[in-house]
Parts: sequence; C-alpha cells; structure tokens
Amino acid sequence: MDSDIPYVIIATGICGTGKTSALRQFCKRNRVCRLDKDSINQSTMIVNPTSQGHLLSIDEYLRVLLENNQARPFMFYNGITMLKMPFPSGSLNETHLGETYERHFKYQVYLNFAKIAIDNLEAGVSSALECLPNTRVKDGTLAAMISGANPIIDLRIDRYINNELMFPELTPNFRQYPVVLVHFITDPETLRNRLIERASKDGFAKERSQGIVDPTKTYQDDELFQRHLEVQPLSLRELDLFSHLTLDTSKKSPDELAKEIEAYVSQRIVERDDLLYKLDESGNILGAVNYNIAHPRQESIQGIRHASINCLIFNNHERNKVLLSLRGKNVSRPNLWGDSASGNLVYGDTPLEGIEGEVSEELFNNQSLPKDLRLKRVDSYSKSTRPNDREYSIYFEAIYNGSFNPGPEVADSRFFDINWLRQDINDNPRKYTGTLKLQLEKLF
Repeated sequence: MDSDIPYVIIATGICGTGKTSALRQFCKRNRVCRLDKDSINQSTMIVNPTSQGHLLSIDEYLRVLLENNQARPFMFYNGITMLKMPFPSGSLNETHLGETYERHFKYQVYLNFAKIAIDNLEAGVSSALECLPNTRVKDGTLAAMISGANPIIDLRIDRYINNELMFPELTPNFRQYPVVLVHFITDPETLRNRLIERASKDGFAKERSQGIVDPTKTYQDDELFQRHLEVQPLSLRELDLFSHLTLDTSKKSPDELAKEIEAYVSQRIVERDDLLYKLDESGNILGAVNYNIAHPRQESIQGIRHASINCLIFNNHERNKVLLSLRGKNVSRPNLWGDSASGNLVYGDTPLEGIEGEVSEELFNNQSLPKDLRLKRVDSYSKSTRPNDREYSIYFEAIYNGSFNPGPEVADSRFFDINWLRQDINDNPRKYTGTLKLQLEKLF
C-alpha cells in the first residue's frame, strides 16, 4: 500500500487480542513506525520489567529499529518532562510510573505516544500506536489524544469562550492528519488461552506483583476471568462515537489482518471525518463524535446531536440587506442559498474560533478577516432540519459592507434585500437551506 499522505493508526484492544502481531506485520509491509507500550516505557526511561524482558537502552532500541529497516522515532521525552506535564483534570503525583493500564493510557499515550507520532507525521512518517484501554480510563481519552483538547464535560458549548482547556504540549495535534482507529477483539475463550500461555511464560509477572499472585490463576478461574473482562472489556462504549474498524483476530493470520488494515487506511485517507462536539439538546458537552457517525449517509437514520456554527452578515445596523452564500456543487446541499457562512464546530475549537475560521475559508478564501468585521454571538438552539443532521446551532452576526473573495466551497455570495428575500423564500422555498429559513423566521 503506497500513500504520499502520512497518517496515524491508533490501535485499541486489551492484551491477548492479537493487535501487536497484526501491527508488526502491517508496519513491516508498509514501513510504518510502530510505537507500543514497551517502546514508550523505553523512551521515557521507565524500566519496570515486562513480558518481553528487561528493556533495551535508548541507544540499543534505536539501533534495533534501524537494523530492522524501521522508521526511527524522531523525538523522545524523558520521565522528568512527563512529570511536569500539566493536565487540566488533575496533576500527576506519582514518583514512579508503573505499568498499570490507566497510567499508560492517560499519561504515556497523551504525552509520549502523541508527541513522537506528531514529530514523525511532520517529517512525513506514518505511525501506529498501540493503546491499552480499560474501564478505569474515562470516556474522552481517545478524543483528547486525537484533538489535543479536553473540554469540560457538561459545560455549555456556547460558554466555551477560550481555549485554556487545550493541552499545550499536544499542539499541533492529529487533527490535520488522517486518523485510522482500529479496535482488536477475539472470542473470550481464545483470549483466555492466549493470556494463560503468555502468563505462564512471563518470568517477570511475579516480580511485578511481588510474588503474591500466580498470574495464570486470574485467567483459569471463571469468576476471576469474568471480572477481568469487566474491567478490561473487549468492546468499548466510546468507540461507538468514532469511525473505526473492528478486527476479530480469532481465526485470521497476522498477514490477513494487515491486509484488512491496509484497505481501511486507504479508505480513511480520502474521506472527510472531522472530530466534532457531541452535545445534548441544551448544548451541554457530552464528548466527541466523528463527522460520519454524527451525519449518517442515509437521511432516514437518526444522527447524533453535534455543534454547528452559523453567521449572517448585514450591510448596516438597520439590517435591511443580508449576505447569503450559494453553496458550491461539491458540498452538501449544493446549489442552495444559505447563511453567510456556516460549518460544524471542530472538537477543541471555541465557537468564536470556529466561525472566524468558516468566514475566512468561505468568504475570504482563507485570508485574514477584515479588522472592521466583528462577529458577535446572538443566539443558540437545537434544531433538526433533517433526521440524519441533528445540531445545536450557535449563531453569530456581523455588520460589514465591504468586498468578499469567496473560497471554493461557495459558488456565489451577494447581499439580498430582506423584504424581497422573505417573499422569495415563501414563493420558492426549495432555493434555500432549511437552516437559513429557520434562522430568518427566528429573526423576523
């Protein structure tokens, strides 16, 4: 599989689901840099023993990568840098980072996986990240990793007025690159057998547990194994909100799995799939959702409510003329007149940042906004103009009577007399978007 576009694979699935074998084969076939938990332990100088034995030194690790003709991670961060990393939801107080799942996922994934992968992506090198999720990791972990943002859950989206909730160490983040999320599963009995075999050969398991627990007993005892599956579930609720590929490794070889990943990567590279805010009807932030999940292709399928941003630009304070944009032929609802500018609010952006970006892109061909064009939020409400497009709209207005230079998404933009427009909408409703008609009804 050849790709001129660098991408990042995020592979989820608990130990024993076969993700390491599949990713090794995929990376070998496609010259992609694989970053797993042991590699990150190595790079952060965390030297707890693992099932693979004591970790190599940094120099040895890099030498092995190069000898195997693998891409080299371009940057490493040591434990001190990681300990100083501020997290809005709390601080890291541990003096030693162990190998527990939640620590790997919350700290090593957030900082080290993302940082190394971003450095690789900027150098044109694709990366595959192995993650270890469980129920102790709060929903939002994947969204924070992809976007570099961690908005407060239950905060009203229209009260999100600054970007202090961004992780400064993770910007720029994955948003500008294709993200390929692959979740590995297997049937419970296959998983149990794999884990028993691994534990029986793991000479360091008792050392990690101080010799108190026989590691194989957790998997041989039915009750303990069921408890293990409850804490580290094969299926994750959060994945339902993300476009992803689920691979069952029970009866497939690593090469077969690698080919399925290649096909999915090819699909994800070309499709639009921004990460959006998932909201309730009152506009409270519930988490994140991919565009293709929020907007099902079939209009009869109910979508997931998400944040959108819209604006109307008037020629003067009397508001007797309003600027409308004719949607281009390559966007949704083509050849219809709609708001001056509009779009979905990307996860991590504030509403003002989002609408300023849309106005710049659609009306000024990605150039800076004129200094005398000031956008002001005037309204917000839930709407569902189509079953598969349920939104919470945040509306802005501006007064501006200058010139425009529309971008490729806009076929035309012009001012219309309000009275004439309201009559024409009544006479020719199919010429206009449902969102525009709804907003004009609310205004007038």
